[in-house]
Amino acid sequence: MAALHIEATGDSIPYTPNGADLVAGEVVPLATMIGISPVPVVDGQVGELAVSGRIDKAPVPSALVVAAGDALYWDVADQEFNKTASGNILAGKAYNASPDGATVVGLLLNA
Repeated sequence: MAALHIEATGDSIPYTPNGADLVAGEVVPLATMIGISPVPVVDGQVGELAVSGRIDKAPVPSALVVAAGDALYWDVADQEFNKTASGNILAGKAYNASPDGATVVGLLLNA
């Protein structure tokens, strides 16, 4: 998965990776929400995760049709966002539409 770029950040929380470094833009599942590392964080060192903000190019499956306001979920296995709640983690809401064939959508993180 390509690294996500947070266009506008809001709240962040401290986070210490355990087992591997984080790259900038990496999605970190946090039980019932996700965080995104805005900068690289070395394994075992305290860094920050963005838990709110705007992502202009969140990856989605090309066959997925998204309407503004749709809830989006992070699929850990496929490393993309979708509209399937079961087995995935709520990531936020789409702020724009993404027609069939598009591979990205705008996302308000944990909104």
